[in-house]
Amino acid sequence: MSPGATGCSRIRLALAILAVCTAACETDGTEIQDAVATGGLLLAPVQVGGVAGSYLVDTGTNLSLVSEETGARLRTAGSPSGRTLVGREAVPMAEVRSDGIRFGGSLLRYPEQLGVLDLGFLASHLDRPVDGILGWDILQQYRLAIDRSAGRLIASRQLDAHSALRRLNAVAPAAVLALEIVGGRPTVRASTGDRPLRLLLDTGSDATTLFAGSWSRLGLPPPSGTTERRRWKVTGITTGHATTLHDLRLGSVALADLPVVIADEPRPATSGWKGLDGIIGMDLLTRFVVAIDGPGLALHLAERVSGGGDDSASP
Repeated sequence: MSPGATGCSRIRLALAILAVCTAACETDGTEIQDAVATGGLLLAPVQVGGVAGSYLVDTGTNLSLVSEETGARLRTAGSPSGRTLVGREAVPMAEVRSDGIRFGGSLLRYPEQLGVLDLGFLASHLDRPVDGILGWDILQQYRLAIDRSAGRLIASRQLDAHSALRRLNAVAPAAVLALEIVGGRPTVRASTGDRPLRLLLDTGSDATTLFAGSWSRLGLPPPSGTTERRRWKVTGITTGHATTLHDLRLGSVALADLPVVIADEPRPATSGWKGLDGIIGMDLLTRFVVAIDGPGLALHLAERVSGGGDDSASP
């Protein structure tokens, strides 16, 4: 074989390898997206099987979902699949093939199947259509940087967390916390006074919440002057009472007089909630520019360079 033919063969081999890698890895860049900040939450543009929609960014849900309307467009399988959301009870769902999920400049082949759920209650809560939910099964593949106040989101499989934060004009993180996975979802360690807490990191919750049993176990005085507060969960709307937590520490960051909701319902008995005292919601995360490092299992809390922050948060 001539040198020229050998060179051509090598080029063809390299192109073939590149095509295989592209099909498997599907990474083609990093996007800074104009996400929609609504109802205290964050919606991002996503394509599933070529069908574009607006999806809730929800680290507190273990499985990604599409609405029944989107599922119908993607030819939903008709029978329950046995896929189960982490919640108070098993939630049987039909499934649909994803046929590729485009989000944050990447085309993902995993998960191959998405659950289908009636999301009408969520659309009503946000007063706008919601085509699906990006759960931790997808988000764990990314490094997310979120400035919810500005409606800005970076979803990258290439940048490190610090680089992603810099693109949102954030300073070096005031705190970096390890993420621990419970029930297929990320949790963080926190404390109030000298009492430890374990909290679900939930970008799909508009309110930071403690379970009533945890509030009592921590020896905190019964909340007084509370008002009823409605908050949504992936299987419907739940209620609680709004009050104030005197202090909460997340690593080196101390938060004073933090608004929280004491849930009326007890902590779910399912294994996905075992050992959890509550939820960190977007109301707390909005005080910062946040990076959630799925592959590195870390939460970064950073301050805005200008025009942001909250006086009640101090390193």
